[in-house]
Amino acid sequence: MKIIKEISGKDIELCISDNDLKLYKDIWHYSFGPVKSTNKFYFVKNGSDIFLFAKPFDQWSPVCCYTNNQEKDIETINFLGNPREKNDSRKKFFWYLNITTLEEFLQRRDEISNQPDKNFPTTTTYNNIIGKINKTFTYTELDENYFIAHYNSLKKENYLDGTEIIALLKRAGNIPADWLRMGVLYDNDKLVSIAVLVDDGKSVSLFNLATQRSKFSYGSLLCTEIIKHSSLRNYLSFDCGVSGTYGNYKSKIFLDSYQVCEKENIFLPERGFIKKIFNFFK
Repeated sequence: MKIIKEISGKDIELCISDNDLKLYKDIWHYSFGPVKSTNKFYFVKNGSDIFLFAKPFDQWSPVCCYTNNQEKDIETINFLGNPREKNDSRKKFFWYLNITTLEEFLQRRDEISNQPDKNFPTTTTYNNIIGKINKTFTYTELDENYFIAHYNSLKKENYLDGTEIIALLKRAGNIPADWLRMGVLYDNDKLVSIAVLVDDGKSVSLFNLATQRSKFSYGSLLCTEIIKHSSLRNYLSFDCGVSGTYGNYKSKIFLDSYQVCEKENIFLPERGFIKKIFNFFK
């Protein structure tokens, strides 16, 4: 028998503690904080299995879910599925990296790369590039005008304007202004790559970046410097949200990515309960 109800406010934390629920797959995303403070959660109990989850914060965010069974999942949009496999042809993934140290990240890249002496980033290629360029990396509060001007100068012609990128980020709402950051890479004092980020003090999420094309892989190098910066601050993770496979840096950087459910939401709230539920548990 399935027990289904809506929970909000202080009852969310109470439900988590009373049922000894854990984050699904032990994954954190910056959106989970705002979601817990503003959204209703759906409590689903099927036998001894319990899921407590909310709708995604936005189209780029995974579902925030707490459960006592990590082996099952729910068929609803942006719910995490199996780990992404190499050359997986699915349309969308949650691009994610568990942060340890820069050295361990590069060692993982060494192991999975077909040509670790040539492909970037690996231990060898990272050290080679660092030795060839005059790199400066900065990580600061977001300066919207600075970001827009430099993003627009680097982006591909058919990509969104920097003003539109900032508008999309703000449209989600409930993201504290002091979480917005810029990661910038310079070579010989010339700006060669720039990213807008969300930093909640636990994790860093890449919202968008633009980079100068170069044999030095400036975009991937910027992401690698963000990993280094985050690891020194004991952050949990680095991600770039739920999106398609465009951008050749994603599979190189986000080594712990997951498939996501691409079905539309299968539940409809009505009068405090769920109107329609089916195939919740695979």
